[in-house]
Amino acid sequence: MKTRRDSRGLNHDPAFWQGAIDRKPAFESFLPAAAPGESAPVDFWFSFMVPTYNQNGPSCVGHSWANWIESVVRRYVDPIGIPPGRQIDGEAIWRRGRDLLWHGDKSGGLYLNQGFFAAQDLGWIPRDATVLQVRQDWDSINAALLKTPLVQGHRIHKGWFNEDRASGCIDHAPAPDGTGAHATLLMGTLLQPDKSGVMTRFRVSLNSWGADRGRFGFFLMTEAEWYEGTMTDSPWTAEIPNIQNWLSWQKGLAAK
Repeated sequence: MKTRRDSRGLNHDPAFWQGAIDRKPAFESFLPAAAPGESAPVDFWFSFMVPTYNQNGPSCVGHSWANWIESVVRRYVDPIGIPPGRQIDGEAIWRRGRDLLWHGDKSGGLYLNQGFFAAQDLGWIPRDATVLQVRQDWDSINAALLKTPLVQGHRIHKGWFNEDRASGCIDHAPAPDGTGAHATLLMGTLLQPDKSGVMTRFRVSLNSWGADRGRFGFFLMTEAEWYEGTMTDSPWTAEIPNIQNWLSWQKGLAAK
C-alpha cells in the first residue's frame, strides 16, 4: 500500500498517526486564519492533540476522554511524555465503563460523563478530580476551551460519512435521520468566512474514526449545525487539582 504524504512529507496513513506527533505543521494549511478577537482559537489546543487510532464499535466516549487526557497532559504536565506509538487506551475506558455502569453489557456506549468515571475508576484520572458540565452557549464554551478541550455528543446522520477532505466540513445537507449518537472532542472555535464569504462561527473537533476521516481526523461544524446536531447533554470536562503532579495517566498508555 502506498504511503499517503502531503507536500511536506507528512504521513497521513491512519496506522501511522498514533502517538505524540507534533501536528502544528498540518494546522497551517487546515483553515484560514481566525478573525481578530477570536476568544478560543483552534490552535490553542491543536498542537497538543494526539492523533487518534480508529475507534472500535461503540467506544467513542472512551476515545474522547482518552483524547482529553492526552491533550491536557501534553499542555499542562509533560509535552513529550507520550512517546510515539503510544496513546491512552480509549477502548479500556469504554470497557470499564460498561462493566461498572452497564453490568458488563458491551453492546452499547456510555453517557459522556460516564467515560470520566470509568477513567477515574481505572486510576488514570486522580480521585480528587471533578467532572464538570459546561453550559451550551457560545461564550461559556469559549471560556471553558481556554482551559481544557470538551467532550461532546452528536446526532449522527449520513452526512458524517461524506466529510470534505479539503476542509473537514461535514456534509449537513442530509437531515439528521437518527443514524446514531457519537462522542468527539471539541478543541476550538473559529470566526471566519464560510464558502460564500460570510463571517461565520465554526466549531472544530477531533474525531475518533482515524486520521483518514475529515481533515486528518478533524472536522468542522458551523455554530448553527453544531446546535442542531449536538446532543441535549451539554459538553463535559474535568478539573484536576495539582495537575502538574498528575502521574497516574501513565498507567493508561497502550502500545500501537
